[in-house]
Amino acid sequence: MIHSARVALVVAVGVVSLGCQRSVKLSTVPPSQEGTAAAGGAKLVVDPMIVQPGQQATLTVIGMDMTGFVGGVANEFQVMRDGTWGVAYVLFVGRSGELPVSSPAATPGLGIPAVGLRGPGPFSVVIPEVPGGTYRIRRDLVADRSGAALERTITLYSSVKVVR
Repeated sequence: MIHSARVALVVAVGVVSLGCQRSVKLSTVPPSQEGTAAAGGAKLVVDPMIVQPGQQATLTVIGMDMTGFVGGVANEFQVMRDGTWGVAYVLFVGRSGELPVSSPAATPGLGIPAVGLRGPGPFSVVIPEVPGGTYRIRRDLVADRSGAALERTITLYSSVKVVR
């Protein structure tokens, strides 16, 4: 069961990341291993890794026990600008028979549903209409157990190549 305080945290994190256009310095970790160091071997797998705009892909977390963690319905689709990764789109996971959608991160009034998705996936997303190139997808996992010592977030990244 997700507590209301934790739900509010998920919404606040999503709104802050969209409103501030958070950027992350380019990691020195090779692209095939991005996100693994902080997560103790966990990896975000995008399938397929080479996609076209508008194509559906799946996100799956491998290499970790997902017990006690939830991921949200929103994932960041990041682009490299001037040596830093920045959020370009939000990829919403399709759930309960809904199709996945992508939305520009700068969309006014963009709301992020406070829905926690359990399990490693696969979760379907749709690749936005972007020029060909290499992009990065970010997925955050939040501990859903009570107790301050157990509250933590694991952030995973995976590269995806868009071709036209």
